[in-house]
Amino acid sequence: MNDLHSWFFASWVLCYLTISKCSDVIVQSFEGERVVLPCKYDSKYHGKCHICWTIGDIPNMGCGNEIIGSDGDKVVRKISSRYQLAGEIQHGDVSLTILNIEKKDSGKYGCRIHVPGLFNDEMYYVHLIVNDALIPTTWKTTSMSSSTSEHEPTGVFSTAMTEGTCVCLYVILYCLCESVMAE
Repeated sequence: MNDLHSWFFASWVLCYLTISKCSDVIVQSFEGERVVLPCKYDSKYHGKCHICWTIGDIPNMGCGNEIIGSDGDKVVRKISSRYQLAGEIQHGDVSLTILNIEKKDSGKYGCRIHVPGLFNDEMYYVHLIVNDALIPTTWKTTSMSSSTSEHEPTGVFSTAMTEGTCVCLYVILYCLCESVMAE
């Protein structure tokens, strides 16, 4: 029974650590738009932190395929003027703004916040989905003076953001373990 308790405790710790890194954000927008990929940290608690944004997975160390980086005050590196950190960097808003997005911008982006100390870095993933540009339509209207005018297309297309969730296998194991211990 002692082995079962040890196994249960180890599984619970592993589950807790897995769940804490388990959620991703999905951002969806249209070609040609400006999009913001969210990433924030508590600058009052951690102080000013170096950060970097990568395309794809965040490596265990460093930033890998870095597209933009900050020293906690300002942007110090970027590979294109399309990438910006438009938020208040000094206050922990290091959300990535991408201008004039294209279909090829679709994919996984990673935000790494270099928190002082060993193994303290915070890492967040954002999945960007870029849909085909909407083709604006025009129409003619007639007013009382019989003049014809073209109007801008109507409709507001904003970035949709949903929080994805994932299921932790260890939660299932926890439930199984509880039922075994109850017997």
